[in-house]
Amino acid sequence: MQVIGKIRLRDFGAEHDRGASSLWGWYQLVSSTAWESPEVLAETLPSIEFHGNLAAFNIRGGSYYAISTVDFTRQQIYLRTMLMYTDARTGEWKKIDSAAPDSAHFADQSYQDLVGSFPLRPISDDDALREALSRLDELVAIQERTADLQDYLDVLSLIISDYESRKLSLPPVSGAEVLRTLIAEHHLSQAELIPLLGSKEKTLAVLNGSRPLDLRQVTRACRYFKLPPETFLDPEDFEPEIPRAARRRG
Repeated sequence: MQVIGKIRLRDFGAEHDRGASSLWGWYQLVSSTAWESPEVLAETLPSIEFHGNLAAFNIRGGSYYAISTVDFTRQQIYLRTMLMYTDARTGEWKKIDSAAPDSAHFADQSYQDLVGSFPLRPISDDDALREALSRLDELVAIQERTADLQDYLDVLSLIISDYESRKLSLPPVSGAEVLRTLIAEHHLSQAELIPLLGSKEKTLAVLNGSRPLDLRQVTRACRYFKLPPETFLDPEDFEPEIPRAARRRG
């Protein structure tokens, strides 16, 4: 799925650098996976909580929460805000759309009207990105959209994702970090991990970060969690080695 609002994750990670690797692991997990429904998503991430148009992703064992709106048709996750556990447990996140305009506010607005109120221009810097995301928040809060409103939202999403893909990068994360996210989600014990990772020694090494996942472990993890290989591997791991041409004997 495509995560829109990546700057919010980056900024939150800068403020909470001790647990930042878990944030990057969550991003790699959700951005490399396609879920067709809330039910299928909950099979991978059982701790997720849905409320109306919102979904609360549990990160780092509940230390952090990514409050989002998930569009399963467009395969997009709109990251609305990041919260610490102490803020998320109050349940106030369930009300973040309460002040948003309702669908009637936009019912009579054409695509041109919407562009007139907030022009669709290329984003030049992070401040302009945050302004565009504030506009996006208003629109994704509306569940019943006119065709013009949906078209406008789609184009605004494209403009935001274009800037974020070009200008914002998150630190690389190991497949073992992604695996630790899934282990916490499924409450797997060390004994349950041994068939997955090969032995007690290998399991301990992966969990403490001293050993990366090998291809056999990746294959088993993909089968167990029903996820694609790119969830656990960096893109360069898929680049085939080009054999050197054999020297011709003269």
